[in-house]
Amino acid sequence: MRKRVIAICFRVICVDKIRVAGGTRLLVLAALAAFVAGCSTHRDAETSRLSSGRTIRVVDRRMIRDSFTFHYCAGYDFDHLDGLRAEVKEVWRDLQLQAEQSGATDATIWANNCRWRLVWPSWRPVVVSDEEASFSYRRRDTGEWVFDGGP
Repeated sequence: MRKRVIAICFRVICVDKIRVAGGTRLLVLAALAAFVAGCSTHRDAETSRLSSGRTIRVVDRRMIRDSFTFHYCAGYDFDHLDGLRAEVKEVWRDLQLQAEQSGATDATIWANNCRWRLVWPSWRPVVVSDEEASFSYRRRDTGEWVFDGGP
């Protein structure tokens, strides 16, 4: 089902192929923008509750060698980095124990927008999906975790 929805989204967005008059073209573009806004990615993500009571959608969590990785659907747009950073700190507080128990020496939290959006860099619209920002943490020899990078 997910592949079908993505295929439909890509087919519908081929605005260059639409041959309509000026005003009708704008109406078609507005309808396409509304349709794309409803196309969500990562529909199979599981819901998880943070200690604060807030829920997030978890896309993936795993160990890769000595690194703990966690992908989740961010509750903030990437245009609001302060809110996104605060959200990642909250997620990290809950994940830190899991990272320690797994024996990881570093951890990366991937905040994903988990939805499609339509941007207008010029007169031609572009569909953007699956934007991610990574936030890294490193474990010192003392056992203390420190922030190691991110936007």
